[in-house]
Amino acid sequence: MPFSHVEYPSAALGLLKAILLENGMPCDDFYFHVEFATFAGITEASFVFHQDRNFAGDYVFSGELTGPGKFETNYFERVRKSEMVAPDLIDEFEEIISRLRSVVVPQYLDKIIDEHDWGRYSLIGFTSTFQQQTATLAFAKRLKQRYPDVPIALGGANAWGEMGLAWLEYAPELDYVCLGEGDASLPRLITALQHGQSIASIPNLAFRRDGKVQQGPQQAVTNMDSLPIPNYDTYFEQIRKLGIDKHPDWQQRHAITFEASRGCWWGESRHCVFCGLNAATMNYRSKSPERVYDEITTLSRRHGVKSLYAVDNILDRRYIPTLFRRLDDDGSDVSLFFEIKSNMRLDEIRDMRRAGVTAVQPGIESLSTSLLRLMRKGVTGIQNVFLLKWCAYFHIEVEWTLLSGFYMENPEHYEEQIQWMNHLFHLQPPRGRSPIILERYSPLFDYPEQFGIENVRANAIYHCLYPNPNWDLNRIAYYFDCESEGRLPQEYFAHVDGTISRWYEALARDAMFSYSWLDEAGIILTDTRCNTTPEKYSIASPYAELFELAGLELSSAESIQANLEREFSRRLSIEAISNCLEVFVRQGWAINEGKRYLTLAVPESRRFFERPNWNEGQRRKGAAPALPLVLQIEHSPT
Repeated sequence: MPFSHVEYPSAALGLLKAILLENGMPCDDFYFHVEFATFAGITEASFVFHQDRNFAGDYVFSGELTGPGKFETNYFERVRKSEMVAPDLIDEFEEIISRLRSVVVPQYLDKIIDEHDWGRYSLIGFTSTFQQQTATLAFAKRLKQRYPDVPIALGGANAWGEMGLAWLEYAPELDYVCLGEGDASLPRLITALQHGQSIASIPNLAFRRDGKVQQGPQQAVTNMDSLPIPNYDTYFEQIRKLGIDKHPDWQQRHAITFEASRGCWWGESRHCVFCGLNAATMNYRSKSPERVYDEITTLSRRHGVKSLYAVDNILDRRYIPTLFRRLDDDGSDVSLFFEIKSNMRLDEIRDMRRAGVTAVQPGIESLSTSLLRLMRKGVTGIQNVFLLKWCAYFHIEVEWTLLSGFYMENPEHYEEQIQWMNHLFHLQPPRGRSPIILERYSPLFDYPEQFGIENVRANAIYHCLYPNPNWDLNRIAYYFDCESEGRLPQEYFAHVDGTISRWYEALARDAMFSYSWLDEAGIILTDTRCNTTPEKYSIASPYAELFELAGLELSSAESIQANLEREFSRRLSIEAISNCLEVFVRQGWAINEGKRYLTLAVPESRRFFERPNWNEGQRRKGAAPALPLVLQIEHSPT
């Protein structure tokens, strides 16, 4: 059901269809979010989908649950107060949402219930995630009214755990709810219904018995390789039938979703405080590299699509020397997206890019190590900048957002980030700054007293979606409001937001900070981060080699000294190296955290794409310096 990415098929729907077919159970699958986009207008549907912070997708269908009228003004008042819609868009927002809610949605639900003989199915199931819940309930309500004897099941992230139990109590149109992973539950439920068998032992399934909600045992998939490759045939048939494949947005952004793992190996040991993903299935399970390779190549070949989007929460690092190496060796031309942890080495980033990874979501969240510790991210600010630098070099798009609003944050946490950001205008900026949202299943939600959080209650907009006074919204909500101490007021962040705006201005004019080699003489830096007119600087050897080495890894003076001697047969004292690094920092060419330094200029040479001997310094090893062995920086504005 709406709303979701029109450009992607549903990983859950494709997998469940493949599982049922594998078990000899004929089934039909429907991508109503795709059909609704064409019915309402692709541009408008996309606009609503991307207003998720305002629950816009759920609100447009909520009138079918509550009846249109009195709640609309209340909703828009709350949206205006939230300031999450830009002032110049708020009138358009209200017009689009009101029209969809009062006119388009009722017409669309009438259309899809009339076009199909729903009474011929032994079970109708919905998978619901984020902005799909009111649409799901609205259509399920109509189905139950017209076909009261057809059982209806609900699954997906909106039904996990306590939320699913509550929905089974509050929504009489639902007969069964899957509270967790449904890979084994769905075929067993169908078999039980067809043969009149007991459903009490079906894992993760909630049901009613004698007027009370009961549930089976919890169970999660352990052998990920046992799952079939998703079946997306219906999605692509529908895309072609509706002509969406001709739409410019779809042609530019479409991709196939695939799943390589579940859970989070970092979260198993150190759950990020704000993350509400994974619920009860944090334990990390991944497919073998061979199986992921087969899935990627099979899906790409079957549907003629080169872009593939991993729905995993985190990359299995064992894929780097195995799966990625094989994709590289085979000359694969796929374009992949993965969520990763940001503490990657240069060779790992290189291997990732050579395998076809062109976009990542690394969970950067902040450039302040102190804040990252409060978040339990397990990385440092300088590691995040290192990733941004080398992703810029390898042309890997980085999706990240700067988070704020943490317990015990202070102005220094953001002032130090602003200082660094002013030197990073040649790298990928964050999508923006966002206050954290209190999510169910996160440590902030589970242990609020540890983080100075009080008065936790369902986000206020849930009252506009489900204004039934008999419903406990705290049971069905995923997002929550609260009071908390130790957070900076939002007006403080104007300087942070202004720096991000300047970063985007620099991005728009293709700001750069790069270096190139002049044989053995040294390097030339070209800098347009703060000016449209390039500023050029030259650094003589061996300090040029020092500059490069300090950018290949997070380096101390001691490690640079060792690498200079090993790679270039150069010998410099620790004092000379330290002084040089401090000059780089003062010039805005490097940053440091304690004794660890990172130079920021991106190499112009493509030699780092090569493996395994990518360090061109090997070829210059032992070359006589063309300039005296003192730091020489020459400036020539061009």
